[in-house]
Amino acid sequence: MTTTGVRPPGRRRARRAVVIDLDGITCCDSGGITVLIAWRNIARQAHAGVAPAAVPERVSRVSGIVGLDRPEIFSGTAGTAGPADAVAPVEGAGPRGQGTETPEGRAPEAVPGPRAGRVRPPDAGAATRPSAPSSDRSLFTPEDLFMTDRPLTLMAVHAHPDDEATGTGGVLARYAAEGIRTVLVTCTDGGCGDGPGGVKPGEPGHDPAAVALMRRRELEASCEVLKVSHLETLDYADSGMMGWPNNDAPGSFWRTPVEEGAARLAELLRRYRPDVVVTYDENGFYGHPDHIQANRITMAALAMTSPTPKVYWTTAPRSMMQRFGETMREFGADWQEPDPAEAAAMAEIGLPDEEITTWVDTSAFGAQKFDALAAHASQGENIFFLKMGRQRFTELMGVETFVRVQDTTGAAVPENDLFAGLR
Repeated sequence: MTTTGVRPPGRRRARRAVVIDLDGITCCDSGGITVLIAWRNIARQAHAGVAPAAVPERVSRVSGIVGLDRPEIFSGTAGTAGPADAVAPVEGAGPRGQGTETPEGRAPEAVPGPRAGRVRPPDAGAATRPSAPSSDRSLFTPEDLFMTDRPLTLMAVHAHPDDEATGTGGVLARYAAEGIRTVLVTCTDGGCGDGPGGVKPGEPGHDPAAVALMRRRELEASCEVLKVSHLETLDYADSGMMGWPNNDAPGSFWRTPVEEGAARLAELLRRYRPDVVVTYDENGFYGHPDHIQANRITMAALAMTSPTPKVYWTTAPRSMMQRFGETMREFGADWQEPDPAEAAAMAEIGLPDEEITTWVDTSAFGAQKFDALAAHASQGENIFFLKMGRQRFTELMGVETFVRVQDTTGAAVPENDLFAGLR
């Protein structure tokens, strides 16, 4: 093994890298993988990276399956790089982060890729998994094998601009305040929303492209309010409500093959490696086609990637839904009593209280959630909650509820924290 500190042109000086020459290795079983991970951890304690070189194809396949070919695992150049290439990646390299540092001297967190969204420097108190001890040791413990500095991450997958605030604004704001990295994926452009002046889809003067651009700006403003770390947009065309002609329009999200959307989302799952993923239930909460499709591509993408520790579907307790009409009348909203068929359908929205697994207190972030909704000003006529005013909204919307559909932590339910069992 050799070490090198070669610095490519235009990049800051990298850490030393330990080059592991694997030429001639014909087999790598679990014991070999364990040794590679151990070397990685020992090198990390010495502030060095690890760069496998001359990796045979059979060994490369094994290391790829367990994720040892990812730069964030080895903190070095993986693959077949020789000593001259063995330089640890520059922290902060990538869009909007290359070669820059924060006032504290840390490189800003950046995720490379053509669709990387806004990037915020990591907070000083960012929640992370335990990192390797700083003491200089020549031996390692079994616990060291799985240590990483990757922050705890929440990913929310939503259909349209404004859905992030309505369904998960509280948890996005709360967990951002706790130092957890938050990632928002918005699947459609929102082009079926109201245009300037309240022009409805299909009416003269409604321009879906102009509406989409306006709603993108509003989405970014909402993310600023909620302190979302990264915004990713898939930019499918808004499909409109169920039964609208837009459902079958070329490029609409509803018409997109699930496999295509899932493959794109799977790429983001591999990039961010979230610990918690949140999306809608199989009925999209109330039957909206884009919400249903968001559920489908999310669950398919999760099946394509390494297991995510915890997966949730947004929901609402039926006790709250039963009070919904009364609340609307209280604030003077237009409300017509539903006919028996509509009433029966509404009664099926949400879940019985006893079936909800997760109740998260977001009351301290009610004002942020309200302001995030208000950022979608062009859709104000359609957002009933804004009629309440900030104070009343905060009083009534202080808890967000979920049903847990996947878990590897063994955390007991009911629970009051999406990250229960992870910290």
